[in-house]
Amino acid sequence: MASQSSSFLFQLLHSREYSDFTLVCQEQQFYLHKAIVCPQSPVITAALQGEFQEARTKVLNVEAFDVATVRRMVNFMYTEEYEVGYVHEASGSATGHETERTEVTEALLCHVRVNAIADYYNVPKLTQLANSKIQTILRDSWLAESFSHVVKEASVSTGDVALHDIITSTAAYHIEELVEFQSFADLEVMSEFAIKVLRSCARRIRDIESQLQYIQSVCKKEAVRADRVIGNIDNCLRTLSACSNDLVVIQGELS
Repeated sequence: MASQSSSFLFQLLHSREYSDFTLVCQEQQFYLHKAIVCPQSPVITAALQGEFQEARTKVLNVEAFDVATVRRMVNFMYTEEYEVGYVHEASGSATGHETERTEVTEALLCHVRVNAIADYYNVPKLTQLANSKIQTILRDSWLAESFSHVVKEASVSTGDVALHDIITSTAAYHIEELVEFQSFADLEVMSEFAIKVLRSCARRIRDIESQLQYIQSVCKKEAVRADRVIGNIDNCLRTLSACSNDLVVIQGELS
């Protein structure tokens, strides 16, 4: 039933029928329906009410976002989903890794921009969906080279605390790798002092991991040794028990 409803609303969106306001971005017009859009965005609702010009003209101009990002928000409002197509901008001589890096970077940036527009227009479910897609890529298609672009975009385009938490926790998890990239060190959000601290932390982490591996190795050796000692003790106890039994027999014979 949900998929049928989404399909119907998607058809309604593209048919322009019963549209009662228009979203305009870079001369691209989106003919929308207040009954569908306003319950999802209190910001758009406020703009279409009261004494605002938008309330009279029924036209909202979007200047802070590109057409592709606006289209993704609109599609979500009518279908509860949006798509991000990979952009192949690498040259014909690009290696497989370079192509993958381009695709991952472009996908992440698209999702961050969707998060930004969702944050701007206060569309919580879209914010959550964008964050979920970002987390999936960062988990399943991690590339340190792409991460600096994500940090830069998110730091200037969105105030969503949840996304910032995702980014900082991801950075912490991959900090040993990230501090080796100059693009990460050059980020405006990173001071020279901060990057030095992070690099020191990364070295400290490596030292601790090395110590932990040594301790684990020693523990394994000691465990083997303990098993051997326990085995020897068991043998001694069995021998002692046998000797004790023999002694009882001998004492019986002598008596």
